[in-house]
Amino acid sequence: MYYKKLDISITSIVRESKAFLKTEPRIMNRTDDVTFNFTDNNTVFDKIPSIRRTFSKMGLTCTKASFFVMYMQEHCTIHSDVVNYPYRINIPILNCKDSSTVFYRGGLVETTYNVNGRPRHTVINEEDCVEVDRVKLDAATILDVSELHKVILTPKTKVPRISLTLSFAEELGLELLA
Repeated sequence: MYYKKLDISITSIVRESKAFLKTEPRIMNRTDDVTFNFTDNNTVFDKIPSIRRTFSKMGLTCTKASFFVMYMQEHCTIHSDVVNYPYRINIPILNCKDSSTVFYRGGLVETTYNVNGRPRHTVINEEDCVEVDRVKLDAATILDVSELHKVILTPKTKVPRISLTLSFAEELGLELLA
């Protein structure tokens, strides 16, 4: 299993995230030319207090919040994230309904580094990969980011497509809130 949707209210997180992004053109406009935007977590948690409030009720301590911003398909390739814990919670913020996160098997990978120096495993030849699952991000969703995956935009997807990716002090599992 590669993901699990959570039955929690994200209305406040989405509203506060949209307000925050209006003050952050660097993120909204991809000024740094990165899809995965690392943010100053103190600022994010100050401006979007509902993140910590929502997940503390579940016994979780959110330690990092990043925005994933796409304007075109080329902004995301098949990859797996190099992380301490394999699961993150993703939240749809803007224009996610006509896109999917697709999970894959196969393919030769190489370690690459983003502009922030963080490693990830990127597939060298995407044609060697086979789709094994997919999910539409229409609710808070636990994703196994240690598996090969990619966000797929459709011709109907409005841009920018923005999701919020959350990491936690606790190790998450798909059994969370079973």
